[in-house]
Amino acid sequence: MSRQRVIHAAARFLWHDQEGGLRLGEGSTRELSRQGAYIMAEQCPDPGSAVQVLIDFGSDRGFGEGRLMAKGITVRADLKNGKVTGFAASLQFQRWREVFPEDDKVGAQEIMPPALAPLETAANGLAMPTV
Repeated sequence: MSRQRVIHAAARFLWHDQEGGLRLGEGSTRELSRQGAYIMAEQCPDPGSAVQVLIDFGSDRGFGEGRLMAKGITVRADLKNGKVTGFAASLQFQRWREVFPEDDKVGAQEIMPPALAPLETAANGLAMPTV
């Protein structure tokens, strides 16, 4: 079983909206596990949308600097008083073991989401690497 962590780190994410346009969002993680993340944000992909995520950790986080890249599927978008507050996504992470090596000691297993087509470069020039 994978350990869920309460980690607040900067997150950027790409997805295609319902009209097919490429969208870039920013927020911060609230929870993180090997199988996915909850990201607090004012805009987010609709449930079922493919998403690519980039999470940046600063050295003040207590476990060193790092960056996780992932791709996956949005499973839930949350609203409060009619406004988007965040979303949950099932994700396949790249470099998880480098950032959280202690997970190998507890036998965590990765759950792989379905294969996804890579997203393109956002209009502002942010290139999200294919994971």
